[in-house]
Amino acid sequence: MRVSILSALFINTLFTSAQVDTSVFNVLDEVVITAQHNEKTVGESVHLVRVINKRRIAEQAAVNLQDLLRMETGMRVGQDNILGSSLSIQGLSGQNVKILIDGVPVIGRLNGNVDLSQLNLNTIERIELIEGPLSVNYGTDALAGTINLITKKQKKTGHNLNVNSYYESVGQYNADANFNYKKGAHIIEFSSGRRFFDGWSPNDAFFKLPIARPADTNRSIQWNIKEQHFGKFGYTFRKGDFHFSPYTSLFQEKITNRGYPKLPYYENAFDDFYYTYRNNVGMKLKGTLPWGDNWNILTAYNDFKRIKNSYFTDLTTLESTLISDAGNHDTSWFGAAMSRGSFIYSNELLRSSFELGYDANFEQTSGRRILNNRQSIGDYAVYATAEINIDKRLLIRPGIRASYNTKYLSPIIPSLNLKYTKGDYTIRASYASGFRAPSLKELYFEFVDINHNIFGNPKLEAEKSRNFSVSCLWSNRYDNVLVSLNQNLFYNHVFNLISLGIVPGTLEYSYINIGLFKSTGMRGDISFNTEKINALLGWSYIGRYNHISEFSAIEPFSFSPEVRSQFTYSMPTLNAKMAVFWKYTGRTPSYNFDEDNEIQLGFVEDYHTLDLTITKNFDKKGVSWSFGGKNLMNVQNVGVTGGASGGAAHSSVGNAIAMNWGRSIFMSINYNLK
Repeated sequence: MRVSILSALFINTLFTSAQVDTSVFNVLDEVVITAQHNEKTVGESVHLVRVINKRRIAEQAAVNLQDLLRMETGMRVGQDNILGSSLSIQGLSGQNVKILIDGVPVIGRLNGNVDLSQLNLNTIERIELIEGPLSVNYGTDALAGTINLITKKQKKTGHNLNVNSYYESVGQYNADANFNYKKGAHIIEFSSGRRFFDGWSPNDAFFKLPIARPADTNRSIQWNIKEQHFGKFGYTFRKGDFHFSPYTSLFQEKITNRGYPKLPYYENAFDDFYYTYRNNVGMKLKGTLPWGDNWNILTAYNDFKRIKNSYFTDLTTLESTLISDAGNHDTSWFGAAMSRGSFIYSNELLRSSFELGYDANFEQTSGRRILNNRQSIGDYAVYATAEINIDKRLLIRPGIRASYNTKYLSPIIPSLNLKYTKGDYTIRASYASGFRAPSLKELYFEFVDINHNIFGNPKLEAEKSRNFSVSCLWSNRYDNVLVSLNQNLFYNHVFNLISLGIVPGTLEYSYINIGLFKSTGMRGDISFNTEKINALLGWSYIGRYNHISEFSAIEPFSFSPEVRSQFTYSMPTLNAKMAVFWKYTGRTPSYNFDEDNEIQLGFVEDYHTLDLTITKNFDKKGVSWSFGGKNLMNVQNVGVTGGASGGAAHSSVGNAIAMNWGRSIFMSINYNLK
């Protein structure tokens, strides 16, 4: 019992700042559901799961998923002011990262990436992260890792109203509200919010207010204006073990890209407006059969639309005219229907459980820039997993998936996970295969404007991968201090990796199979926890494969380090807390060919990120007040030298990448009425 509690405490305290009662150390472990047969604690799961709960979200003052993950080790978050943010896990990025909301895949990728800034956290209870392939459970896209956002659930009878406001000195103004009501077996939830960013340039004042900018050369700014509106309505009927939960959610975003005034008189400019719409509906059914076995069904339809309009603006009259050339406008639409269900059989005598499930996905797209104006792809699969307790120490989880893809021949996908516990140690090991069919965008999409010239490739081959990982967790208590150490090693081997590359002899980019790709490395954490202090130090060292090494005398892998720390100090007498987050992102090397076809070594330079948050709770009034600073090291543009990739066109500034806006301070007020 002592071992399981200590193991649970370690992973819980890694990602929360919950106080530890030094008299009894009776802290409950986080419960996870992603890829599990039933709800389990993190310590019980055969997978190595990272959990970020609502307390950590509040301490970091994170507004969206991009804000939150930029401080995680082993994860790199990039930014393009038009295409949005990007994420890499274990050296793999883009289409290889699966993002779910309550188990439903998020669609609408631009340049292969889901824009993390569009995933607001106002209704999120916790986030579960599993690195490595989960293709047996979730199919295509789940090669590098899976991120599942779990929404808040009303558990107690009565109502709960939560109102949040947020101001940041760079020009962010956010407000949202959530209302939940439960009576008997019925639960109703409603949420709505607005996020507004007034844009930012290095010459802006430190404190910004939403005022009109002069119609001169200052109208073109480095970070574009962005406005989001979102809402959700859900209903749950819960009686005994039976759950019925339909929902609908809406999201819209407008990005304003003001052009630089044109020579010779600076009297006019070209402006672009980008509109994104996400409309989702879904339903979850869950229950228990008369003899005790569990079943669940999840069905959803996601609708994604992105519109680009270009205008000619007269800066003397401020009148804008829609440009008549159709090539300056675009409307892209994606629709995805999915259904996933499973039946779980448990046998206490065999100390085992077995899962049999199906996973059906159908996606279609249409638009002027889609080959033949409309395309579709379907993937239909059955899968099976088992969790077998050999004894109290050893847990084995084999899995297998068989699928039919409408455009590609899908292989049988196996996986094997092991968990062994002895004393204060828990060891996990896994082998998993992955399969990813090219997306509709990679196959058929064309995106051409003044900054992008991207074409799909109908001749792409599907990706296949193998992943090996092993981790060791150790936890122990010394008087009033709980010390925990976790170390994870991994190796990814991807065949026919799909990447965006330049077409020889042209300025066009297209999706191509670059052949063999590998990534390897390690990630670890050590934490120290007392009644008032939680401290964590994390690190990662990840290497990405150099293709040029196959025929040149260079190192096969280019490694890049990361180090982060998290320190939380609780002040019970003041009912307040201070949290400090720091991350060092090391220099990233890469090899490319220069204009003379010579091998060139380039770098994306290193940088530091530092955030500080102080929170004061007024429990009797149901109010919490947070203030602090973000990007206190004032990192704005990160240098790029030699043959390193300079990032997306919209996020580059000369020989640098626009990594962040300047140093800022923020204030947030939360009101909770129960």
